[in-house]
Amino acid sequence: MALLGAGGAVGYLVAGQHTPPPIAQGGGNEVPHVTVAALEQREIQQVIVAYGSVTAAPAHSHTINVAFEGMVQKILVMPGQLVAAGEAVLEIAASPETRLSAVEARSELAGAERELDVLREKLKLGLATRIDLDAAELRVQNAKSKLASLAGRGGGKGLTLRAAQAGVVSQIHVATGQIIGAGDALLELIDKDSLEMIVGVEPEDTAAIVGEQAVEIEAIGASASKVLHGRVVGVAQRVNPETRLVDVTVKADPGATLLLNEFVRAKIIVRSSNTIVAPRAALLPTSEGYLVMLVQDGKAVLRPVELGIENDDFVELRAQGLAAAAQVVVAGATGLADGSMVVAEPAP
Repeated sequence: MALLGAGGAVGYLVAGQHTPPPIAQGGGNEVPHVTVAALEQREIQQVIVAYGSVTAAPAHSHTINVAFEGMVQKILVMPGQLVAAGEAVLEIAASPETRLSAVEARSELAGAERELDVLREKLKLGLATRIDLDAAELRVQNAKSKLASLAGRGGGKGLTLRAAQAGVVSQIHVATGQIIGAGDALLELIDKDSLEMIVGVEPEDTAAIVGEQAVEIEAIGASASKVLHGRVVGVAQRVNPETRLVDVTVKADPGATLLLNEFVRAKIIVRSSNTIVAPRAALLPTSEGYLVMLVQDGKAVLRPVELGIENDDFVELRAQGLAAAAQVVVAGATGLADGSMVVAEPAP
């Protein structure tokens, strides 16, 4: 004799048959009422819900800098601003040292040119040699090269920096009045279509994420939140020391409207199937697995089932002979045995 239990006795199996235990029926032969729902043939998804924010893809980031020491005179944009190609973003003034170098270079060039003029006159009078003239011409050429180099680095007067491409200002690394060195990163631009999301996933869930899986994306706090679609493009191979979660990179489909640093909820679709599903309330756990109780011709019929994809509300049932529209008990099964007479009432 084997006992079948679901939060209490469901029935006893004797010699291959279910024999119902006594049922309290109040005054005699009252037939118990059960609440039923219809099995459905529908798509069910197993999802992992993760939270994170919109960030810039490193491969699509463009850094603006200068090749000379200077001082930030004006910042013409703000983080998050969309700029056009060629639009002015920063004004850089030459640093005091750069301006001094430019003055010295111009003075050096003027002196070398005066010396060259004098030597030319002396050469006509036989008071200088051709070697002297060649040396003076070389000094002039060196002074011009030095001045040209400074001109390419702002010429001691500074310059206006412009965006080389259209994009969104993701970061500004400087402040007005700040002295900057040659090559320092001043500002970063990103392609507005290259935004991606970094969301955190529990380490034990990462085994189910294999890349390129579909993702449903929803902005958190948006007044009229719209579900966007994307895909997984990367899974970090470490736990983030700040969040203790694993970072998963999600790329939205082209045309998705997202804002830099916006908080998002991502539903990563791990598995999906079009199959027979039942409400989770229909499951009757036993020591050997799960049962469901169907109602057929006014009688309770116990069926062993295997579970497939599960989510918060529904579960995939795997068993021979289950069909959509069959009535499954979702409340009132406790104490009933296989073959019990029941009155089925639809779930609200």
